[in-house]
Amino acid sequence: MFIYFTLVSKYKISSTIELEVNEYLELDIDEGGRIVGIEFFCPITSKLSRIAGSRKN
Repeated sequence: MFIYFTLVSKYKISSTIELEVNEYLELDIDEGGRIVGIEFFCPITSKLSRIAGSRKN
């Protein structure tokens, strides 16, 4: 699952940093050294992704 703080197409992601304090989080960094997104890797993310992509009528 990804959370981006800006339009991804506006910035080129130059690196991804794994956090030592939490193995399930990674930060996407742009060419200017700014954090542009967070990636989540854990069992709950597949459930959250389905919820985020669904619509209630």
